[in-house]
Parts: sequence; C-alpha cells; structure tokens
Amino acid sequence: MNETHGKKKLWVRLIQILVILALLYFVGSRIITNWTHVSTYDWKINYFLLAVSLLTMLSALFVMSIVLSIILGTLSKNVSIAKAFKIAYLSQLGRYLPGKVWQLFGMIHLAGKEGVSRAEAVTSFVLAQIFTTPPALLIVAGFLILPGYYLDSAFISPTIGYVVIGISLIPVVILFKPSWLRNIINAIVTRFGSDAIKFHVRGRIGAKILAMYCVGWILYGTAFYLFLISVSDFPPGNYLQAVGIFAAAYLIGYWSILTPGGIGVREAVLVLFLSPIFGSGVAAAIAAFARVWSIVGELIASVIALRIR
Repeated sequence: MNETHGKKKLWVRLIQILVILALLYFVGSRIITNWTHVSTYDWKINYFLLAVSLLTMLSALFVMSIVLSIILGTLSKNVSIAKAFKIAYLSQLGRYLPGKVWQLFGMIHLAGKEGVSRAEAVTSFVLAQIFTTPPALLIVAGFLILPGYYLDSAFISPTIGYVVIGISLIPVVILFKPSWLRNIINAIVTRFGSDAIKFHVRGRIGAKILAMYCVGWILYGTAFYLFLISVSDFPPGNYLQAVGIFAAAYLIGYWSILTPGGIGVREAVLVLFLSPIFGSGVAAAIAAFARVWSIVGELIASVIALRIR
C-alpha cells in the first residue's frame, strides 16, 4: 500500500514538474522568439511608482489579514489583526512548496500558537477560500463585460463574463445559507482529519467579509496597475482592465492544482491578456517581471510578519 502511494506521489511530482516546465517554456519562448521587440522596447522604470505599487500591495495584504481576524472571530477566537497578519503571511510561503497543503499546515501551526485548534484553523482557512473567491470573480466578470474591451477573442467575450457572474453567485448563496455553509465546511474539514465544529456566520458579518475582500482585491489590482505603468507604457486609461487581468491571473494560478504558487499558470494568463497591448514577447517579459515583483512584496510582508510578537 505504501509502495503504491509512493509511486502515485512520484507521478504527481513528475506531472507537476512537466506542467511547470511547459508553462515556463510557453512564457520563455515568447520572449526568445520576439527578443528583438523585447530588447528594443522602451523600458523606463519609474522607481517611485514601483515603490508605491509595493506599498499598495502591502495595504491589500493588510486588508486581507483584517478579514482573517474577523473570520477567526466567527469561531469565537479573538486574534488581533497583527497576529492574523503574521499567521497569513508566514504561512503563505508554503504556497511555493510542491503540494497544496503546506500553506494550510503553516496556518495550523501558527494559529495554534494563538490558541486556535487544528479544526478551527482548517475551518477558517476553508472559509477564507470560499469568501475570497466571489469578489474576485465579480471583478473578473466586470472586466470581461466592459464596453470597448480591447481583447477580441472567440473564447474570451462578454458572454464568458456573464457566466463568471453566475458562477460567483453560487458561493454567495451558500454563504448566506448557514446550514449549507456548515455542512460544506465540515465535510471539507473532516477530509483533512479534523473534527467538525459548530460555527455561525451572521449575514451582516458575511456581507462585511465579502465587501472587505472586494476592497482587498481592488487594492491588489491597483498595485498591479501601478506596477504596469511603472515599467511599461501600459495605457493609463486601462485601470479597470489591469485590475481584472490581475484578479483573473491570480485566481487561475492560485486554484491550479499542479503548480506551487501558480508558477507558470499566472504568467501564461498574463501573457494571454497583455499580448493585445504589448505583443507576446513584451507581455511575457512583463509577466516574468510581475512574478518577481509579487515575490518581493510577499517577502516584505513575511519579514514584517516575522517581527510581530
């Protein structure tokens, strides 16, 4: 049995590596094939705007940590915003390890130091995933149905935007049906080997969490917009598109099963959406720079989190 399980894990790891390599090849080949365009592009880095983009990213992460504190409060756990920030942005480093459980394990360990049980930590983690997705999907949908949207594609159209809105409403309905929400959460929690727990998210609190996640996503997207205009001639009037592009790329990368930290997936989505503006070569280079920018911001957040006592 252990041998079979070991072989299965090996195959999963191999598939992960192959997928990541394929995606990195997709992005890298665009840069290499269009190297003349990339090398002659007028790269002008505005360091002030770049710094502001990182500060805006940190403000988005701060808002997300406020939400985590509120979610833990629904489980009758009084965890300060500072401690919630520490839990969130030290455990997030686990996203870059192979497998999708290290972030959760990190959260269980760090939350445990604040008196949060394993079951409560897993429940709060799952609640956060359910709450954060609908606002992001609505932002993506708004981006897709904007009048004058610049990407003319057979498979990306306003129709897809309306479909995304419909999908985003499913978890929203679940959130405001307490019994459904508890049953779904506890079914997931027990699969992680934790005990089912009783909790109640009041409608007013649920609406507040959704609204704050929406603010967080807009801030994160704004940070990406500032990054874009700090390194390229991205049209300043395309602010809403930048926010939607980032939300789409981040979500798809985050929920990708096979790639740690969405590496390669997020970049491929960015190339898809940015190519109509920059051409595929420059878009791929910007996507690669965006990954470095994102990691720098997350590392700054982690350093701040380490200093919280």
